[in-house]
Amino acid sequence: MDKLLVFLNFIKASERALDQAISLAKKDGAKITICHILDQKGDEADVLKKLEPYAEKVRLSGLKVEIELEYGAIFDAAAKAAKANG
Repeated sequence: MDKLLVFLNFIKASERALDQAISLAKKDGAKITICHILDQKGDEADVLKKLEPYAEKVRLSGLKVEIELEYGAIFDAAAKAAKANG
């Protein structure tokens, strides 16, 4: 596997999911994409600022990371992100 997609919504469970993704990615050298879903456009700067410490955690683990924002209903946006990330 060369890519892992992690949905992060600032709760403990998603933080644990990121930790698991880091462990898996280290085994294969995979890139991690952190994705957050917003209802609508408008708060991107604030959300990106909140996501940056999580991205830094990935970088400090020696892995490549990308932050992605999706918009809309959670299941539709998640499916769109998953399709875009292969």
